[in-house]
Amino acid sequence: MADVTLLVLVSLNRFGIAGGQFHQIVLPWACSRRAAARHFGVSESFAVKLLQRASKLKTLRPARQGRPAGSRLDTHGAFLVAQVEARPDITMPEPAARLVAATGVGAAPAVLSRFLCRRGFTYKKR
Repeated sequence: MADVTLLVLVSLNRFGIAGGQFHQIVLPWACSRRAAARHFGVSESFAVKLLQRASKLKTLRPARQGRPAGSRLDTHGAFLVAQVEARPDITMPEPAARLVAATGVGAAPAVLSRFLCRRGFTYKKR
């Protein structure tokens, strides 16, 4: 019953505030997390989990989602760039085969193409 602060994800429709923004709302009375959740019209589990996260991490910033940054080809970037610089008109299946032969790492030609495009290499038809 010591919680007097509830951190709420305010919805646009409910309070006229931009949706998805976190706001700190101080209640004028001491109440539990579940009671505060009922008061603000959010689920009890949301309020409990949000406050657990806030007390543990000291932030409300959402956790990263999706894949970790980077590529498994990053460690072989120099090898791939050298292949393309040695022969600029190389087709993507060729460095894919050479990569497997040299390092044992397999990658689809489309993956190599995207990787090299991020490194500044582009294909221009002549």
